[in-house]
Amino acid sequence: MKIYVVFGQTGEYSDQEIWMVKAFKTIKAATKMVLLANRESRRIFALSYNKSHIFRTEKNSYDPNMKMDYTGTNYYYERVELENN
Repeated sequence: MKIYVVFGQTGEYSDQEIWMVKAFKTIKAATKMVLLANRESRRIFALSYNKSHIFRTEKNSYDPNMKMDYTGTNYYYERVELENN
């Protein structure tokens, strides 16, 4: 069975962080999650970013463990095989 794992990503080069957010059975559900989480992270970034690179600690309702730095936060999904043991 194929599942779709949504990941969050922030930073670049050696400071890059990637984390798993949620897994879905359908590509439609994963795509919706990615779109909504990206929209929310862009909103938070626009409100939070200032010239001294300080961010508010506002939570993303789609990813309560969201991390963010000066590059913002991006979400995407990867398709993987679920092992049935």
